Amino acid sequence: MLVHPIRVRDNLQLGAHEYVIKLKGVALARAELRPDRLLAMSTGGGEPIEGLPTVEPAFQLPALWIDPARKTVAEMEGYTVVEPTAVLATHLSETIRAHADELLTRQDIKDMCESVREFAPALIEDLIPDKVPVNTLHNVLRGLLHERIPVKDIVTILETLANHVGTGGGVDHLLEKVREALRRTISSLYVEPDGQVYVVSLHPETEAVMAQAAGDSERAGAVVLDPLFAQTFLEKLEKTLQAVYSRGKPPVLLVPTPMRLFLKRLIEPTFPALPVMGYTEVTPNTSIQSAGIVSTQGAHHVHAAKA
Repeated sequence: MLVHPIRVRDNLQLGAHEYVIKLKGVALARAELRPDRLLAMSTGGGEPIEGLPTVEPAFQLPALWIDPARKTVAEMEGYTVVEPTAVLATHLSETIRAHADELLTRQDIKDMCESVREFAPALIEDLIPDKVPVNTLHNVLRGLLHERIPVKDIVTILETLANHVGTGGGVDHLLEKVREALRRTISSLYVEPDGQVYVVSLHPETEAVMAQAAGDSERAGAVVLDPLFAQTFLEKLEKTLQAVYSRGKPPVLLVPTPMRLFLKRLIEPTFPALPVMGYTEVTPNTSIQSAGIVSTQGAHHVHAAKA
């Protein structure tokens, strides 16, 4: 495995330990553990408790290192309390998930195809590599994993690629077609315990600007969007998301499918964890609840395709 927790450094004065998670020799994340304490995270509503302020490393949530003797008190006040080993395990697991696309190798693709060959030999023999090159399959799977979409339904993925490969679109086109075929899987990822998917959508005026920008960008082979408009959009999106998160409902950005990938790439540097779904990725039985609308009415939005 390419991701390892490494190098534990003791800080005897503070009683803390530091660990680093690396991928291919490069540090991805680091955090502090206190083996003699428990990590307590507030779920809201309870009274403050005594502890050392810190940040939960996997999800960057405010937390406290508390004395184990205060575990019962913390839980009574609504805190979620976990062992230091669980903190490390969760951080490592989330780091692997966040970089799963980088961990997927060609050997993994070969092993996956061999596994499918055992119960669907005709599918592999007919498709790989004559109709669906291994490189294409690799890139599509990496695209799915990059947005944390499970790739367990490899049969659906392969059949969808077989239906759309060679139709004139590149890997991005194939990726979006595969996502549509996996709509049940994708929709289920974002259903909250109350059965709802909470979505943020675009105001019609904003949507129209983004639709034109997505088309212009595809034709130009580069992002074609006025920087000032893009900045305004990201600011409005941040304000909308803050309001939704404050209500404890993690949202999904729901947009017309043709502009989904364009918007994902536009917002990812600022909001890397925000899922972006296209309308055709929502199953008919999914219960959608509007959580907010991003509006850039009145913003300057001149953009033109580059020569």
